[in-house]
Amino acid sequence: MYNLEKFVILIRQKNYDEAIIGLKDIIKKNIINSEVFNLLALAYQYNNNFSKSLEIYKKSLKLKKIFQTYDRMGEVCIKNNNLQLAQKYFNKSLSINKNNSITHNNLGIVLAHLNRELKSIKHFKRAIKLDHEYKEPIYNLLEIYEKINASKDFNKLVLFSINKFKNDQIIKFYYAHILAKQNQMLEANLILKNINFIKFDPVWDIRRLYQLGKINDSLKNFSAAFIFFKKANKKSLDLIGKNLLTNNSYIKKLDRYLEHSKNYFIPTNKINIKTNNNFKHFFLIGFPRSGTTLLDTILRSDQNILVIEEKPMVNKIREKSDSLNGLENITANEAKILSKMYFSELSNFINIEDIQNKILVDKFPLNIIESRLIHYIFPNAKFIFAVRHPFDCVLSSFMQDFQINQAMINLLDIEASAKMYDKVMQLWASYAEKIPHKNICIIKYENLINNVEQTLKKLIKFIDIDWNKEFLNFNKTAFERERIRTPSYKQVIQPIYKSSSYRWLNYEKELKKTKPFLDKWIKYFNYE
Repeated sequence: MYNLEKFVILIRQKNYDEAIIGLKDIIKKNIINSEVFNLLALAYQYNNNFSKSLEIYKKSLKLKKIFQTYDRMGEVCIKNNNLQLAQKYFNKSLSINKNNSITHNNLGIVLAHLNRELKSIKHFKRAIKLDHEYKEPIYNLLEIYEKINASKDFNKLVLFSINKFKNDQIIKFYYAHILAKQNQMLEANLILKNINFIKFDPVWDIRRLYQLGKINDSLKNFSAAFIFFKKANKKSLDLIGKNLLTNNSYIKKLDRYLEHSKNYFIPTNKINIKTNNNFKHFFLIGFPRSGTTLLDTILRSDQNILVIEEKPMVNKIREKSDSLNGLENITANEAKILSKMYFSELSNFINIEDIQNKILVDKFPLNIIESRLIHYIFPNAKFIFAVRHPFDCVLSSFMQDFQINQAMINLLDIEASAKMYDKVMQLWASYAEKIPHKNICIIKYENLINNVEQTLKKLIKFIDIDWNKEFLNFNKTAFERERIRTPSYKQVIQPIYKSSSYRWLNYEKELKKTKPFLDKWIKYFNYE
């Protein structure tokens, strides 16, 4: 019998290739058992060869079905971003051993990423019940409670945990969150300043810095607040790589679109695609932090309005249209194909029959840069364009902990954010000239929070539905949503508040670099 301990040591020392060679030699000599296969699969797993790892784990299961193997397969699928398959393997593990707290926690994580938060809660609770000292499911459950606005459950678990784990840094972070919500800003500020996340994932320290920024903004320590936001963004940028900002693919796309916009064509034969769908089609667009989430939530107050939140239908037809010979050369038949692609992608998220005799609102703010394509494929569709003071829009984006992608990377730097705003609005200004005025409704964020009823009546008239006072009770709508999946969810569940309007006046010094890019848009949108 071979001594397998040396291979365990090799894997611990990250000598994966050496471990793989040795374990394969053992198998070649027909010395086969599940432990050998599991070690080989683990070496492949840690060496990021996920397909090979799963292949070997499956061979191990043929020899011996144990829950640990299914757990490992679930972990591989998480790393390979195959969450549906990970869910399957963790469920298999629990069918063998239903009392494994780690498996329950892992399955909870997968379900949360699949946007099935309520089911994930059950598994986190089960993990905590099985092992009272296991803190990971406590962290995860607090995260879910905070995201779905379950304040009572959140507060109860934080207060229980802070008594049990007095020195735990993550629990302290959440305790500071409670204090901030109770307007005990000085106490929250002190706790956050003294938290040390050096032993944790750097993302935790980024979150701490964002929270310090928000608290200091509330305390009117504006200079300190800006420094905290700047530090948080710098850490995020260091984590993902500064080259993704300096050599940004999204900015390159904007530049390409701007070049094409100089020759904005007017189709000689307007394409009018007839469909069997009897519904009104709207696109809710705008720069990030311009009020689109607030509008989204308000519109959901009407049962005849179906809002689809940030789904990639337009991205799919853009990918397909790019493979054709330029948008101006698209034939009526090709445009019809693109239209069908849009609804095919939409069917992944809703039952298409649900939009019959309804109002479909496709809410994806940065689809603003695709408004030319949208208008060409859907000439009868209308645009709800959310606008906010350019300085406030850029500042609020800089102060927000967004999920990072190629577009949002630009918001980690105040000057890059202003440049991106400038390019986006140049595109919109070019496209809007060719879209019929009756197909565009501009909603200013400032008007919405200062004169909500009058502003909403303007929007409702544009949508062409009857006025309903329930539109003013949007907070109730927000609470009834399982989760608002944008960084604006905390503000949306609150009553209309005016502190975010013209916040930029507190940060004039810090915004000096943005003026060359934003001043013209202040004039364009009549904010002078």
